[in-house]
Amino acid sequence: MRVFFRHAERVPFDTPRAPSSVLIVKPCSIGDVLLATPLFRALREGLPGAKLSLAVGTWSKVAVDNNPDVDEIIDCADIGLPRKYELGSYLAFAGRLRARGFDAAFVADRSPMMSLLPFLAGIPIRIGLDSRGRGFSLTTKVAVREDSHESDLYLDLARAAGLGVNQTTPGFFPASDDLSAAERIFQEWGLERGSVLVAAPGGGSNPGGRHLGKRWAPACFAEVADRLAKRTGLRTVIVGRESDAEPARAMSSLMREEVINLVGQTSFGQLGAILRLASAYVGNDSAPSHLAAAMGIPTATIFVESDVKRFGPVGPKSLAMQAGDARETVDAVVDGLMRLMAVKGRSATRRRPDAGS
Repeated sequence: MRVFFRHAERVPFDTPRAPSSVLIVKPCSIGDVLLATPLFRALREGLPGAKLSLAVGTWSKVAVDNNPDVDEIIDCADIGLPRKYELGSYLAFAGRLRARGFDAAFVADRSPMMSLLPFLAGIPIRIGLDSRGRGFSLTTKVAVREDSHESDLYLDLARAAGLGVNQTTPGFFPASDDLSAAERIFQEWGLERGSVLVAAPGGGSNPGGRHLGKRWAPACFAEVADRLAKRTGLRTVIVGRESDAEPARAMSSLMREEVINLVGQTSFGQLGAILRLASAYVGNDSAPSHLAAAMGIPTATIFVESDVKRFGPVGPKSLAMQAGDARETVDAVVDGLMRLMAVKGRSATRRRPDAGS
């Protein structure tokens, strides 16, 4: 097999056989790991005989726990989180990887420490993002196009290896237990499939830091939910982690319509299964928004600080917008979700055979 790399160095992939073991480095965050799942699919299709191992952080591995395109998850703990790991643990992890004897590595991260990792692990073929010359240890440096969406940058790694890209939508795959849990939650609360608006007014907090300025006002979320309930009859379910309790309470207290608060009561996989049963979703720039888009339901994401063009959730019915005037943004979210819900049919997310119906 002979695959030619494009971009910078045009280094040929000269091996007598296709790589049998491939390491993917994508340590964090949850949303970014979800955005990288089309890369995993491209590698699976382009290198069907290879074992694909993903080095991902403890916090973020929930995004891929049941992903059929990854053969092995290697928990790299806090490695990859800025200022959260020590040099000793980093070098020890590189040593663990070296003992595995990987044939090739794909680094979907801008950090020079992450690009250096496969070099220290003795992996001969190292394909990764080269942002501002920080990919100096890579054998194939893939230029970072600053105007491109993050997910497409990851796919550039597959393209640089001469592999085809057939799927650009992220995927998430709830386990059968998660699907069963979601069904029970709907039964307990008297919810009907396709009659729920899921709202996530929190976010902006993870092991990498707290960025609470990414949160849209709870009053705006409440207005969106109330107006959609009045126009469509959708019941509102608020979701999130324990750290999202404050904006969830604020949103709930401001709503005129009935609301169900499930903050802190679901795992990430269960949330994915709940979204699969829902009609629509609204949230901040956060992991649940990427999850909702991946599940293929009408999704509206409001960006307060981050760049929507680079980090907006990707999905067949995903709407992402930069927050502006509160009234105008509320109108845009409501109208956008109404349009998306009116579109007949829904792109199914690929599921494992045991994922249920």
